[in-house]
Amino acid sequence: MWEEAAGGGSVTLLCLTASSGVPLYCRSRGGSAKQQQLPFSVIGSLNGVHMFGSNLEVLLTAAATENTRVMWKVFHNSITLIVLSSDEGTSDFSLGRLLDNVFNAMVSS
Repeated sequence: MWEEAAGGGSVTLLCLTASSGVPLYCRSRGGSAKQQQLPFSVIGSLNGVHMFGSNLEVLLTAAATENTRVMWKVFHNSITLIVLSSDEGTSDFSLGRLLDNVFNAMVSS
């Protein structure tokens, strides 16, 4: 997945606390050479959409716009990982695997 981003698309990974949405880290790869971190308002909106749905017992796992795919995943009711990809060939399966691998890398000893 990270290697594919070098082909023109970009991938951004966000890690937030599940209960309050406080950002823990944000990592990006690909895209323009001067890639900037996402504004806090965008991070808050992405998390807010997911939290709003979960409060209504709606499971929002993925969404797509014309040029970006977004996937959310909550791990152990404590960590929310969000990935955004602008690569046209990205599938929900590959984004889900990326989120699983990132979380496993965070918690493995």
